[in-house]
Amino acid sequence: MNDLAITNPARPVDPKRNPSYPQRTHTAEKAQWLALLAEWTKKVSVATSRLKVIGDHPKRAEFAFVQAQMQGSLDQIADSSRRLSGEVGEMYEEDKHKVDQAIVALERLLKKWDTLG
Repeated sequence: MNDLAITNPARPVDPKRNPSYPQRTHTAEKAQWLALLAEWTKKVSVATSRLKVIGDHPKRAEFAFVQAQMQGSLDQIADSSRRLSGEVGEMYEEDKHKVDQAIVALERLLKKWDTLG
């Protein structure tokens, strides 16, 4: 029997799709990743709103530096979380790892923020 004639019964054949491209399996997760992004955006916003009222605090430069780092981590979550639901295979795992690392960084930065003043 010809190997090309064997099809995967778990994956229906769609003549409009390239059979060599893997089927997306994470499309239902989009709301989950966007909710995670909204949660962290709110946490960072609440924390950094203090920067607007501290005036000429002696550690203002340190606060501004940590705020920039938090924004960078938040941007990493935003980029990855928007792509995750459409990724497959190793690309999905790579973006998920980036989100996990950004969350660890944000947790560490929020603790540092609290200890600054």
